[in-house]
Amino acid sequence: MEQLTPLPQFVKFEANGQLSSEYGIAHNGQVTVNWTPTSNDILYAKLYDINGNVMSWDTVHAPEAPQPTGDWVDLGLPSGLLWATRNVGASSPSDYGSYFAWGETSPKSMYNWDTYQYYTCGYQGDDYDCGYTKYCNQSSYGYFGYHDNLTILQPGDDAATANYGGRMPTKEEWQELYNNCTSTWTTLNGVNGRCFTGPNGNSLFLPAAGYRWNDEIYNAGCDGRYWSSSLYTSDPYGAWYFDFYSGYYYMGIYGYRDSGQSVRAVRSAPQK
Repeated sequence: MEQLTPLPQFVKFEANGQLSSEYGIAHNGQVTVNWTPTSNDILYAKLYDINGNVMSWDTVHAPEAPQPTGDWVDLGLPSGLLWATRNVGASSPSDYGSYFAWGETSPKSMYNWDTYQYYTCGYQGDDYDCGYTKYCNQSSYGYFGYHDNLTILQPGDDAATANYGGRMPTKEEWQELYNNCTSTWTTLNGVNGRCFTGPNGNSLFLPAAGYRWNDEIYNAGCDGRYWSSSLYTSDPYGAWYFDFYSGYYYMGIYGYRDSGQSVRAVRSAPQK
């Protein structure tokens, strides 16, 4: 009896998050796809026959994002946004906390391009290139032309989501803090930093924790650098951050993504 060859089974994947491929061909009844989900995302896998008819389909729900677990303060901002009372990795409002490269969720001992998660160098054939492998809106900066047009950190790459709850603030949310709060250079428990007081009289303290490059800490006690979740799209080597010294504070143009900087979480107020 002649052995029959199974017909190929085509699978189409649909989701709001990032997919490594929208289509796949099942081999021995299995097909795989890399999926970076958004919050409350659902992955749909639809099986088609060779005529384009749906034979069957299945769904996978994204894991729930960590619930906000830290302490929060309402500053009376127009957006209603709540700010964490301490840095990610900190045990108190005056503690420096941990330092994170932009888009990474774990602190480390060395901060540079060699250790950065989304930057690589290598060969394709005889050609050599260095570039980004995620969060790259310009192909000239990407690894062999890679670009994905992602400009805001996804939950899986957000140090606040992974380690505190809530998420990292966007550039615009840092600007809202700047526009609507008064700020003074002060000391809390012997630690230099800035106190931001909101329209409702509540306040929060940001310690001047400096930043990390290679295995050193720079400007601790006189400089505060806090990541936003926003890529600097004009030059994706960097991301927007909030910067302050004793004499001024402002939305910094960008910091290099491989440097270690402080992270402060935000979240929406609970619905009443």
